[in-house]
Amino acid sequence: MIELDLELNELKIKVNNNLKNSFKNNFIFYLLRLDAMYLNTFVIVDFNKEKIIYLQSYSEKNINKIKKAFDPKILGDVPHSAMSINQNQFLSAIMPVSSLHNNTIRLIDIKEKKMRIYSPEDFGLTHLYAVAESVIDNGDNHFYMSFLKKDESSTEFYKMSNDLSQREFIFDDGGILTTQPHQILKFKNFIVAFGWGTKNGIILIYNINTKKIQKINNNENTAHGIVHKDILYYSSVNIVLDKSNVTYLGRAIIGQLVVSGDLLKIKKTFTNKTGFRYTSHKYLFPNSIITIGFPNRIFIMDSDTMQLIYYKDIDKKILPNENFIDFLNNKYKNNLEKYSAFELSNDYKYLITFNQTNIKLFNIKDRNVEFNIAFEKPDKFLQITQHCDILK
Repeated sequence: MIELDLELNELKIKVNNNLKNSFKNNFIFYLLRLDAMYLNTFVIVDFNKEKIIYLQSYSEKNINKIKKAFDPKILGDVPHSAMSINQNQFLSAIMPVSSLHNNTIRLIDIKEKKMRIYSPEDFGLTHLYAVAESVIDNGDNHFYMSFLKKDESSTEFYKMSNDLSQREFIFDDGGILTTQPHQILKFKNFIVAFGWGTKNGIILIYNINTKKIQKINNNENTAHGIVHKDILYYSSVNIVLDKSNVTYLGRAIIGQLVVSGDLLKIKKTFTNKTGFRYTSHKYLFPNSIITIGFPNRIFIMDSDTMQLIYYKDIDKKILPNENFIDFLNNKYKNNLEKYSAFELSNDYKYLITFNQTNIKLFNIKDRNVEFNIAFEKPDKFLQITQHCDILK
């Protein structure tokens, strides 16, 4: 385990009282320095105390520590998702960009101003290396994680305590996944892993009771899932990612996975001709799903029928009326004027997201951006957040 020091700074903001009532918890997003993306700045927004906290990990001291412990290419890898442990601690998972396989997961302690970096070797798993690219709370102080074997023959799955102090081996996939899964979660009696980035977009499903593995080949590249009652809602981004180059293949999909005997099956799906790359999706009360389609279009669909309720662009219309794929692949792939990560307020009144200068609060009922709150960026940093999280 490697421990890095973090620098903490604060920015005072003015917050409307109605907004304070809607947000009871703080939330996290990221700022990245492009020459050392691994050492990002964590931005924590506290509406009730009217402040933004910046936890900056970039420093020459930390760069030297990283280079001594890992292949220096790791500095090109980006934070991908966060998972809250408590109000002072959260986990950060990494998505490889420059390194072939990232073998770290990070625990950030806000109070102590520390980042602790763990590799499989720190858990005694010396035969493993690549770590899954996303973390999601299982709801019982545990989450599920996978590690690719060093010989790339198969992937092992573990149940991990949120503080990383305990682990339990669950199963070996026998070689179905030979690259690290994107996200893993528990649904009913199943462990579900999304093999985003694989050639066939595999959904791997392990039945805890029967110990059998099911495989769904999904050519749209399934990436993330959320569970609500008896349905797992998954997203298929339908893109190919080659390092920093993104190629759009067509419409993104949000679908339902339901239990059918000892298996899971796809029930209904949502798609829209103007919907691309649903990076995050959330269950929105009552009975709806909300997502942001790249680059800036909010979609709300009925969670039962999977039919569109409405869509609305943030700020302005960017997508053309036709030739969507040509536009996305040729004119927009490197543009920073886009939205990806978002969260919902405690009362489900607001969707919160961010561009390069402002935190934006979209009033879901009124269908408009009601508040803009400016934030500051350290020099040479950009806001490139894929997934944010709310602190417990």
